[in-house]
Amino acid sequence: MATNVTSERFLDADEESLAKSVSFEKYEKQPLVSFEEATQALKRLVDNLDKLVKMAKKKPFDQSVNLTKDEAAAIYLYTTKPEKSDKSVSIQLNQALRSGDQDQ
Repeated sequence: MATNVTSERFLDADEESLAKSVSFEKYEKQPLVSFEEATQALKRLVDNLDKLVKMAKKKPFDQSVNLTKDEAAAIYLYTTKPEKSDKSVSIQLNQALRSGDQDQ
C-alpha cells in the first residue's frame, strides 16, 4: 500500500506546472493553528476527512524525530491512501493546488 501511494505521488509529476502557481508567502505570517482547524478547509476536497483526521491523530509516532503530534498527523494524512478511496489525500490536494483556483 505504501509503495502504491509513493508511486502515485511521483507518477503525476508531469502535471506539475513550471510556473509558480501558488504563493505561500502570505501563509508564512499566519498564526499556527491546530491540525484539526488547519484541515477544515480541506473538507470539500477530501472524502471522509473527519475520519482521516481522527485516524491520523490516533496513530502512534516516533517522538525521537522531534515532531509535534499535529506535525506527525499532518504527514500521515498527506502520505496515506484511504482504503475506500481511489485517491490519496496528496493526490486530491495536489490536483486542487494545480488548478490555480485559490478558492478551492
